[in-house]
Amino acid sequence: MVSEGVHRGCGNPHAEVEAICAAGDKTQGATLCVTLEPCCHHGRTPPCTDAIIEAGIKEVFYAYTDPNPLVAGKGAAILESAGIPCQKVDVPEVTAMYRAYAHWVKTGRPYLRAKLACSLDGKIAHAGGKPAAISGEQAARKTAIDRLHADAILTSINTVLADDPQLNVRQEGKITPKPVWVLDSKLRFPKSARLWHTASQLVLCHSHTLYKDALSAFSKTAAQLQAIAEDESGRLSWEALLLDMGSQGLHEVWVEAGPTLVESLLASGYLNELIVSVSPCVLGPDAMPGFQAVGDLMKGSSSVEWQPLGETARCTILY
Repeated sequence: MVSEGVHRGCGNPHAEVEAICAAGDKTQGATLCVTLEPCCHHGRTPPCTDAIIEAGIKEVFYAYTDPNPLVAGKGAAILESAGIPCQKVDVPEVTAMYRAYAHWVKTGRPYLRAKLACSLDGKIAHAGGKPAAISGEQAARKTAIDRLHADAILTSINTVLADDPQLNVRQEGKITPKPVWVLDSKLRFPKSARLWHTASQLVLCHSHTLYKDALSAFSKTAAQLQAIAEDESGRLSWEALLLDMGSQGLHEVWVEAGPTLVESLLASGYLNELIVSVSPCVLGPDAMPGFQAVGDLMKGSSSVEWQPLGETARCTILY
């Protein structure tokens, strides 16, 4: 291996360019292996195909055809026409990695992954809504990875008021803050909430019909206020919210909230993936009941996969 590169975010050099720059004069006659088909258009960065040709790369292997219609096979064709063989090699892990990006390109909305955890007796919290430690250590580590890979985390004001979550990523002594969007139609977000300090960006999604005096209380805070249109029932519109998130370049959003919000997402048809962690603990008859039976959550799904994580059973449902 001569070098490697990673695309670090919008506006930054693509992985191919980073790898070529790191290789220096060793690119002549080299082979390039890349996850996504090299781009061939001017966007926030120049075409990668130009850099590959100029670097003297002799052949290219890529694992995923770019669904963006500006590329979509054209990048590979340009390289072939320049005398550089360009071959697609299917890699299941890469296909899974680009699932969210492909969904965003097709719909303009982020790919939504939601997580729920329940005890063996179907409860999600102690009596009165007091938080309960349900998921085991291995399941908690997997949740941390899911948070880390998401572009943003979506939660509700009810979850903030009940649990006062941090919603950051805590791994091996390192803390990584994430952008957090909160569904808060009436702007009830408390000044004491830990998210003020733990989120890298805090976005409060409120009703577009709020009066100016209700907005003024947050006008000088660090939070970004996002007005969202309401649906026919008077609630914040899922479609309006998700299109707003997509327009800001969010490809994948991790949802952490109660079963009411998740069931609303399921009913809307916008939920792409639901992860249910079932732990062997029993919270008792007075504990807060959770959602409908896991079997009911599987209705309309395209695939279901169970994974043991220590004592916790993790069920991933794709819709």
